[in-house]
Amino acid sequence: MSNSSRLEGDTSGTDLADPLFGEGVDLQVARLIVWGVVRDQTSRVLTYLRARNLAFTKEKLYRKASTLIHHFEVDAARSRRSRCALCNDYLPTSEGQLCECYLRAVPGVYIEPTRLAIEQEKLSFPQTWQDRLQSTYICSNTDCRHLNDVSLGVVASDLRKVQLRYEQQLTQYNAAVASGNLQVVAPREPTWRPKTKCHACYQQELRTGRRSSAPPPRIIQPREQSTLASLILSIPPTAES
Repeated sequence: MSNSSRLEGDTSGTDLADPLFGEGVDLQVARLIVWGVVRDQTSRVLTYLRARNLAFTKEKLYRKASTLIHHFEVDAARSRRSRCALCNDYLPTSEGQLCECYLRAVPGVYIEPTRLAIEQEKLSFPQTWQDRLQSTYICSNTDCRHLNDVSLGVVASDLRKVQLRYEQQLTQYNAAVASGNLQVVAPREPTWRPKTKCHACYQQELRTGRRSSAPPPRIIQPREQSTLASLILSIPPTAES
């Protein structure tokens, strides 16, 4: 199974055109509904569904969950089904306990995004640490609001980049201090910035940002008439990296 399929849940053999997935219910929402009812977290699930503009009462939620539990064979005995119907991974030995892939539909942080936490995961899971679920978040774009997964490998890669940038800034800071510049500000320790938008919305924002950040037409003014305000206004805005 590929890294993406392990993270998202392999849907082979699952007909997403089935009426079971109607009314705005995709595979992640279906997993969230099952998780919410099995773990007695219905209020949390209903809050998320309202954010997705999905009209669910508690009664309707239980009916949908019952259908999904039967469809995904969540309540099947371990002697009859030892692997998850969604991701094909081995199920927990306890009867009725959900596969870990259902957790990937629940917004939250599951592994702290720190270098120490990553090193601990590497020791515990040397072969699969990169595919471990770090967090699940809801896209902040109000027209999207989809659930997204972040793997620990992505966090580790991002942290390496900010660490390199920090080391460069630290070298420049130390050089400035050594030269007698005591007004220079020390760089901050690198931290990982949680993602707030899915890839599609983030790319769209970048494209829009590039268009909106184009510099205005240049107006040449006599040097003696230039003011601090006019110089500030002439500087084009930059899109956030």
